[in-house]
Amino acid sequence: WRSSFHFPVIARRVYRKAMTRWPQHRPPEAATFASLGEMYETPHSELGGSALSSVAPGLGLPPDDFDTYDLTSVPSRDDLAQWLRRNEIRGHLEKMLIKVDRASMFESLEVRVPFLDEAVMDVAMRIDPYRCVGKGVGKIPLRNELARHIPSSAISRPKRGFGVPLGDWLCGPLGERFRERVIEHPVIFEDCFDRKGLSELYEAHLSGHHSTQALWNLMSLQEWADRHLKPI
Repeated sequence: WRSSFHFPVIARRVYRKAMTRWPQHRPPEAATFASLGEMYETPHSELGGSALSSVAPGLGLPPDDFDTYDLTSVPSRDDLAQWLRRNEIRGHLEKMLIKVDRASMFESLEVRVPFLDEAVMDVAMRIDPYRCVGKGVGKIPLRNELARHIPSSAISRPKRGFGVPLGDWLCGPLGERFRERVIEHPVIFEDCFDRKGLSELYEAHLSGHHSTQALWNLMSLQEWADRHLKPI
């Protein structure tokens, strides 16, 4: 489906809708994005595009040098793989490393150190990217190595992550604080955010259209400002 991005987005969307009756030949939903860059940005963005404009019309656009998700052309397979690797390092990996460090160090485990070993890094850089994924499964070399030491059933289990029920907390015990801190009396950026847009975003969350991480980011920003920027 990558090659389908050579065609205009309208044509791709119409074609996908027309192929509803033949699901085996229907392009994936990913093919309906305007570009490969937008397709990749969407799952990595908590509040982007029109959603950001509706709640923060005065915030402005990202800096000109923010090009993490710029990809309007249709690159070759190899160039796309390298672009994805670059984005993992610049955009996604840093956040994941922080989570892994906090969770593992709490249990006195060193997770990152083995992967920073010079010999391991040397081998990793020589592995063909296409040997790392297949049939919807990633990290194949690591999985194969791990299978030598633990049962395969432990490897194929779904991810559990390090998440906490933020969505439920924002609907319940943190709801009033969110309204107070973010919507009604923000400490900073009051002129940038639209109170009506914020309220609609929160009400949509309560109705089941979850924006957990976006709401939490907004609340964390105001809590940080209250502690570090509020005049004494």
